[in-house]
Amino acid sequence: MARAGVPVPARVGSQVPVYERIFADIGDEQSIEQSLSTFSGHMTAVIDIIERAHAGSLVLLDEVGAGTDPTEGAALGIAIVDRLINQGASLIATTHHSELKVYAHRTPRVTNASVEFDLNTLRPTYRLSIGLPGQSNALAIASGLGMPSDVIEAARGTLSTEERDFESLLGDLRAQLTTAEERSTRAEIAAGEAEALRADLQRRSADLVAETTHIREEARARVRRELKDVERLLERTKRDVEAARLDQARADYERATKATERIQEPPPPRPVLDDLPPILARPPKTHEVRPGGLVWLRGMTTAGEVLGEPDEHGVFSVQFGSIRTNARLEQVERTGDQPPIARMRDTTILVSTPPDVGMSIEVRGQRLDEALPKVEEFLDHASRNGRGRVLLIHGKGTGAMRRAVRELLDRHPLVTSYETADRTEGGDGVTVAFLETV
Repeated sequence: MARAGVPVPARVGSQVPVYERIFADIGDEQSIEQSLSTFSGHMTAVIDIIERAHAGSLVLLDEVGAGTDPTEGAALGIAIVDRLINQGASLIATTHHSELKVYAHRTPRVTNASVEFDLNTLRPTYRLSIGLPGQSNALAIASGLGMPSDVIEAARGTLSTEERDFESLLGDLRAQLTTAEERSTRAEIAAGEAEALRADLQRRSADLVAETTHIREEARARVRRELKDVERLLERTKRDVEAARLDQARADYERATKATERIQEPPPPRPVLDDLPPILARPPKTHEVRPGGLVWLRGMTTAGEVLGEPDEHGVFSVQFGSIRTNARLEQVERTGDQPPIARMRDTTILVSTPPDVGMSIEVRGQRLDEALPKVEEFLDHASRNGRGRVLLIHGKGTGAMRRAVRELLDRHPLVTSYETADRTEGGDGVTVAFLETV
C-alpha cells in the first residue's frame, strides 16, 4: 500500500520499510501429479525461499513446520526461522506450535503477535496484539460449533498439565493485556484531551494577552486624545481670558476717559470772607452743643441746627436747610448764631483749592486707624473739588473695612448717600459715595 501511494492505516510516526523482494509460502501446495504431500509442498517452497532470500527481503510463511509430527515440525520451524533471520531477511510466520511461541518469547530478535478471537461470535476481531502469543482455542471453537460436550471433556482430559496450564496462562495474560490496553487507550484519550485543553488554554491565554494589550493601548490612546482636548481647551480658555481682560481693560480705559472728560477744571482760587478771627476757637465741649442750638462746621458757610445730644463718641445730628446729616464735635468750629469767621475790612485773602484727589481712593489691606482718616480727608478734598460721586475701594475680605467705611459715611456731613458699586466698578469691594460739593 505504501509503495503504491495508498494511505496506510497506521499511527502517526509509524515507519514502513521498503523491500526489494517479497517471498511467500501460503496455502496447501500438495500435488498428486508430483507425488507431493502437504508437508513436502511446504518444504519445497521454503527451500527455494532460503536459497533466494537475503537482506532487504520479506518472507511470509503460513503454518511453518506444519503437516508432520508436531515435535519435529516445531523443531524444523525454529531452525528455518533462525536461518532466514541470519540471512538478513525480515520474516512473518504463523504457527500453532507452542514450542515456536516459547522460542519467540526467549529470542531477542523474534517477538510473538496474535490476532484477538471473539469466543462468543467465533470470529476474529482482527485486533493485533504485539508481544502476546495467541491461543489455539480448538476446544472452544469445536464446542461453539456444536461438538458434543463429552467429546470436548474427553479431549481436555487428554491434554497434559503443562498444556492446560500454558493455555490458562495465555488466557490470563491476554485478559491482563486487554485491560492494560484499555487503560492505555483511556490514558491516551485523556492525554489527548489534556493536550487539547492545554492548547485551548494557551490559545485563550494568548487571546487574553492580546485583548489586554489592545485594551491598554486603546486606553492610552484615549487618554492622549483627552489630554490633547484638555490642552486645546485650556489654550482656548487662556485666549478667551486674555481677550476678556483686554476688553475689560479697554472698557475701563473708555470709562476713565469719559470720566476724565466730565471732570471740570478746578475752580479758580476764591476769596474767603473779608474778616478772619485772629485765632480759631477751640472745639466746643459736649454740654455746649444742645438740641435746638446752632453750630458752625468746618467747611460750611451756614449754621446748622442741632437735633440731638452728642453720643459717647461725640457724634450728633444736625440740620442744614433741607439736608440732615451727622457731625462730630471736632468738626464744630463755633456755636451760636455768629459765624466763626469775622469779616475783615479792606483785606482779601485768596486760598488755593485743595489738590485734586481723583475720583477714587483705595484703602484695601490697610488698618482701620490708618484707613479711616485717609477716607475722611479724601471726602473733604473731593467735595471741595466739586466731585459729587466718588469710589471708595475697600475690598471684600472679611467685610470689616467695608462696615467701618460705611459707618463713617453714615455720620459724615458731606455724604448725602452711598451704594454698592456695580460689577464693572468692583461690585461688593467698592462703595459709591455721593457728596455735597462746596
